[in-house]
Amino acid sequence: MSQPPPFPPNAQYGGYPPPPGQPYPPPAGQPGAYPPPSGYQPQYVPQFPQSPNPPPNSGYYQAPAFAPSQQYYQAGPYQAAPQQPYQAPAYAPPPQQQPYQSSPYPPPSGPPPSGLPPNAAQNTTMPPVSPYAPPVDLEPPTIYYRDTIIHNPRFSGGLNVVGYTKDQIKYDIDQIVKAGGDEKKLVDILTGLGPLKMEVLVHEFPQHNDKGETLYRRVERKTTGNVEKALLGLIQGPLKYDADLVKDAIRGFGTNESLLNEAILDHSPADIATLDYIYLQKYKKHLSKEVADDLSGNVLKLFKFVTDPSREKLPAANATAEQRQKLLEEDVEALYKAGTGRVGTNEDKFYRILTCRTQDHLVAVCTHYKAKHRKSLSTVIASEFGTSNHDAKALLFIVQGAEVSEKPHLAAVSPLAIRDAILLEETMKGFGTNNSLLITRVLRAHWSRPRMEATKQGYQRVYDKQLTRRVKGETSGVFEHLLLRLIGEGHYS
Repeated sequence: MSQPPPFPPNAQYGGYPPPPGQPYPPPAGQPGAYPPPSGYQPQYVPQFPQSPNPPPNSGYYQAPAFAPSQQYYQAGPYQAAPQQPYQAPAYAPPPQQQPYQSSPYPPPSGPPPSGLPPNAAQNTTMPPVSPYAPPVDLEPPTIYYRDTIIHNPRFSGGLNVVGYTKDQIKYDIDQIVKAGGDEKKLVDILTGLGPLKMEVLVHEFPQHNDKGETLYRRVERKTTGNVEKALLGLIQGPLKYDADLVKDAIRGFGTNESLLNEAILDHSPADIATLDYIYLQKYKKHLSKEVADDLSGNVLKLFKFVTDPSREKLPAANATAEQRQKLLEEDVEALYKAGTGRVGTNEDKFYRILTCRTQDHLVAVCTHYKAKHRKSLSTVIASEFGTSNHDAKALLFIVQGAEVSEKPHLAAVSPLAIRDAILLEETMKGFGTNNSLLITRVLRAHWSRPRMEATKQGYQRVYDKQLTRRVKGETSGVFEHLLLRLIGEGHYS
């Protein structure tokens, strides 16, 4: 199994250094911001050629050149989310370390088409386009999805992981085969791979056995129970796993409301566009259509906002301090007039504001609302919408990830980290453990290491005990070992 390099932690960049020889991104920070807490920087892993121009900042295109929209797990003074400059490796790896890359463009056999003399390219100002050149792909090879760098499913140029050579891939595959039904060995191998390497391994695995067996099928045959369920989720990766979560939430009679809320409510418009793309490939229906067909009434209006990839989240990244402050005051006043300040409730106003604002702005709205009206937004929502309706649960899920705790020992902890810690505890408290939900929540946090580290710290603050210790008390055997690997490992390769 390939091992991650022993990088020393780096506090300024969340403890995750760039590849050897690469520069760190510039420190976060941008003038013109309003208080309070903001977030973390995701791991910085540039993987595509440098371009003189950054990609456009639209809902359908989100490349690693830009910081993702959900940088909110690490406490600190509020700052507007910075735009990262476009950076990429300035070198090619040495020959012995050339990365694995699948090649979808084999050149056609035979001579090139006639019509141009042999030296035509030398006799013209602009050389003709080669008939063998691959089509221009405007998509980057990797993108951010929920704070995690993944292969872009729209990119047609093949998979490419710097430093993961064909020899290393073959070694990992051989180790998996040698492990047979030894679940602990399989856990150690597969939990050591990040999403980029895992997808390459999944792609290559069938080519290394006579039957063309997939990695998914092999793990399915060689493992059982909770270990099988967790490893199969890990193999899918964050994007396909979320697509299955949405499908599971709306499958059959009724809706699994909490699962649907967790599966997509935190997503940026770019995340929704990417999820819709893979959902359509797998289930032959658009995400928004599937969700809309399963819902009705007011909650349908809310999820129409959430599943719209063209939804704009305000304030814009280039908004001035005055514009941010103006929007903040307008939103606080609009929410008051839509709820407590009137007879009845203007549900649409709550839906639009709480789903079409950036996370850092929502934190400011919740803080400012309580300071001005002496009542938290979560209290207002519970009063106006109740607590049992699906739209109420969805709004509370959003707001609970943005309300700074009044408790002194939690005031400096990100609301998102506290919310995630509480959700993990809910899977283990009481009689018995909800292992399926525990797997889901641990896996989704694991793929974003800064999120997992922040959640662990949040759990420690809320419950005065380590998350790993709590998991040890609720699980055993290889399943316990697997969860501890997902929770406790500081790095994967």
